[in-house]
Amino acid sequence: MHSYLFISFFNFFEKKKEYKRIAVSKEKMTPKQLTELLNRIQQMDSSHHIVIGAILKLSNVVKLNENQSGIMVNFSFIPEPALKEISDYLDYVSAQEQMLNRIETETEEYKLSFFREVS
Repeated sequence: MHSYLFISFFNFFEKKKEYKRIAVSKEKMTPKQLTELLNRIQQMDSSHHIVIGAILKLSNVVKLNENQSGIMVNFSFIPEPALKEISDYLDYVSAQEQMLNRIETETEEYKLSFFREVS
């Protein structure tokens, strides 16, 4: 699992290099967007939380507080570039999950089609 996490994290930042050519909006996230972002993060698997923690750690501005329940972050102090990076990562993970689901569906369709024709 950790090697997959590392590869996913590496692939995400490789893709980010490609996106750097695109102009980045200077607008701040609205409170509604921040709430949606927080909800998306909370629904994710803990392996994705580790990547998000690494993104926050790279900002050098966010203080991460750790206790027995996990790592706590005051969302109001996260700088806008880090929020954008997290949002981009969540979009990347979502796109990857959609692609995997599509591939799994197609695989099942091929299995059903193949076994139906063979029988």
